[in-house]
Amino acid sequence: MISIGGIVLGMGYALNNRRLKDFGFDEIFQSIVNGVILGALILAFSPNGLVANSINGVVSGANVSATCQSFLSYDYAACFAYNYLVGASPISIQGHRYNSLMTDATFLLTPTVLVYAGVAAIGGLNINMLVANVNLSYILSPIISELGFIIRLLVTSMAGIYIQASLLSVATTIAVPLLIPIGIVLRTFYPTRKLGGAVLAIGIGLFAVFPLTYLLDAQITSSYSYSISNPSNTAPFVIKAEGIGSALVTNSGNNSTTHGGIISTITGYSSSILDSFYQWVGGLVDSVSLLIIQVFFLPVLSIILTVISIRELASVLGSEISLGKFDIF
Repeated sequence: MISIGGIVLGMGYALNNRRLKDFGFDEIFQSIVNGVILGALILAFSPNGLVANSINGVVSGANVSATCQSFLSYDYAACFAYNYLVGASPISIQGHRYNSLMTDATFLLTPTVLVYAGVAAIGGLNINMLVANVNLSYILSPIISELGFIIRLLVTSMAGIYIQASLLSVATTIAVPLLIPIGIVLRTFYPTRKLGGAVLAIGIGLFAVFPLTYLLDAQITSSYSYSISNPSNTAPFVIKAEGIGSALVTNSGNNSTTHGGIISTITGYSSSILDSFYQWVGGLVDSVSLLIIQVFFLPVLSIILTVISIRELASVLGSEISLGKFDIF
């Protein structure tokens, strides 16, 4: 393109045509800029380039760590983000270990389904008494309904986590080897110059900015997540049956124990069971609420930050990306 620009510039001087002069000069200038951009991108996005080292430095400085998969080993930010979403091994943030969002969702879903099945089975029982026929479904119906709603939320969250992990994996995989070279080629030619700048900006944003936003998300929620990660809050409720059994044996061995005392003992332990159940439900609601924030609300912030970065990079590269009604960002 430098030769074409030189020819057009020479024709402009020969014909004393200012438009040809301006076009030829602009082509020579843009060709030089493309050469500089190409060299800078090769140096910056090579496996040990400036951008990769800077990203790895940011992640290391944030005091986080994760076990990297082979296809993400060159980008530590993408590696952390992927493990934050669906990694099988725990991640570390500020010295504390956390499971991935998919693991958390699975650990929450499994006991919830078991409790839902148990409560539904109990709700289907009919108790025939001397004076009345008691149907427990009317009593347990609100609990069954709420547990079903939580299960649907958890399943939807797991689908959202998987979609985000797939998007992250594809975006970081194609950004450097595909989008950036295509952007460089398109920016070389005058008719596609603005499109090339936009493609370059998208590639850089997906590689350098998008994974780092998940690091920000993890930092935002890590302190609160650690405060509710106590197993006593989130694990299924556990009832000490041996205490109940020993109390009943003691009462049955005491001839002076009345039927009222036995009923009082059963009522007391029933109240303990209900308290434990409500404690578990409270911990479950806290954990599910945090998961919903991590899966649906914070990724919106990640997308906004990435889009803003891509738009600013496009303007630096001589292109323009319009978001229509969302240009307020």
